[in-house]
Amino acid sequence: MNFFHHLLSRLNRLFVPGIVLLTSLTVSSPAQTLHFAYTANLNCNLEACNCGNENLGGMVRLVSVVDSLRKKYPDLILVDSGDFLNTYLLTKADSLMWYFMAKVNFDAVGVGDQEYVEGNSFLLAQQKQFPLPLVNCNILTAETERSAFARYKIIRRENVKIGIVAVIFPESFEFILEKSIRILPAVESLGKLVPELKAKTDLLILLCHGGFDKTRAVAQAFPEIPVLLAGHSQEKREAILPGQVVVQPGVDGEYLGFLVIENKAGRWSFRNHFIPVNPVFPENRDFRLKVDEYYRQLKEGK
Repeated sequence: MNFFHHLLSRLNRLFVPGIVLLTSLTVSSPAQTLHFAYTANLNCNLEACNCGNENLGGMVRLVSVVDSLRKKYPDLILVDSGDFLNTYLLTKADSLMWYFMAKVNFDAVGVGDQEYVEGNSFLLAQQKQFPLPLVNCNILTAETERSAFARYKIIRRENVKIGIVAVIFPESFEFILEKSIRILPAVESLGKLVPELKAKTDLLILLCHGGFDKTRAVAQAFPEIPVLLAGHSQEKREAILPGQVVVQPGVDGEYLGFLVIENKAGRWSFRNHFIPVNPVFPENRDFRLKVDEYYRQLKEGK
């Protein structure tokens, strides 16, 4: 049994309940409050399905939730852990979704398996036209054996340096095959990168595309990573671990995750919220017009 499988076998250990958690991570900076919004598993959900009592989700409304947070918290950091495209070929919709992702202005976007649903050529073309801050440390181009994306990103909020790293588990590609890339083992890749990144930053965030339970196991393997955002398993879950928080905001943009991180006397504390993306928030007019135009062209056979 290898090291990672051993970690998975220990997932039934008791976790500390609650939302607020104090950790021993020490930073040299003064007291600071950081605000994170996060998404995952958006699945090219352009608008709400207009089904159910709450009528949740959709990019036309999700962007308004993000905008409302940015007005209240100008320092807001926005990240996504992947699978923002469809699970099946729908090129026009996926192109529009890529445009929307660029317009929302993420600080970092992890690469999911669904980003390859249209093939590597589509990904590269969209990235050239509408650049996204794609991050991943274990996807290589098969031809050159070089990293296909930025291995990590460092951003700053006042006097706090925040390192963002992303990884994907090879098993995530169960239904999507892309021969132009090679995927290195996830845990081993993090093991090589995390010490380097920890030395450069005050706070680490991991975008982990492989499901909630695997992300929770990674948290146990890397206690020096306080914040872990899961993707791929389409769940709305949170886990409070000693010194860490693991979150995933659900599916189709029905909820926007919002995490408040405070540094008090050299210790980080966390408060997590899942904000329902419902009709309380108005639709973005530009996004709405583009979605209506997409459906008009679809109806006309274009």
